[in-house]
Amino acid sequence: MTAVVPTPSKSGIVYPISDGEPVAETYDHLYAILTTLEVLKQYLVGSRATALANQFLYYAQGFPKLRVAPDVMVIYDVEPGGRDNYKIWEEKQVPKVIFEITSKFFLIL
Repeated sequence: MTAVVPTPSKSGIVYPISDGEPVAETYDHLYAILTTLEVLKQYLVGSRATALANQFLYYAQGFPKLRVAPDVMVIYDVEPGGRDNYKIWEEKQVPKVIFEITSKFFLIL
């Protein structure tokens, strides 16, 4: 296994790209995330947009602990392709659609 060491931003603040947790709770949850991501990526081909999955979305510059990691998100008016994380203040766009997919694990009441 290779360790990923986050590099500091221009301000010296480190915005991690991983929390070390698994992508999904179950196989079905993972399959749903990956299928949703792939369908959206195919839909967005040729568009100035991207679909990302299970990546940190930083929404407050200077506060790396203020983040979420949506299962899947779609952002328009940005360069297509993947990123290690997504910082709203750098990209100047917020996600237009966010998907959170539940798993059977969480449906037990």
